[in-house]
Amino acid sequence: MLSMSDSLLIRNLPESLKPALRRRAAANGRSVEAEARIILEEAVATDEDFVSWWLDEMASVPPGKPLPVSDRGGQSRDPVTFE
Repeated sequence: MLSMSDSLLIRNLPESLKPALRRRAAANGRSVEAEARIILEEAVATDEDFVSWWLDEMASVPPGKPLPVSDRGGQSRDPVTFE
């Protein structure tokens, strides 16, 4: 696990990403390092939010009950048939 003082080295970064990262950093008024840090923080936060939501959903279902199905906004599908 990385501590607050640790560094992260990313090897073999595709050459096409370097100028894109520089442009994104400049557009946001940040250094390339700060921009990369923000991207990583946002990616991890999104994953953690999803995992937390999923765990909460699964914990709310009593044992033996079917899992909830999300509303598809009124859309329905015909049953699949295999002929």
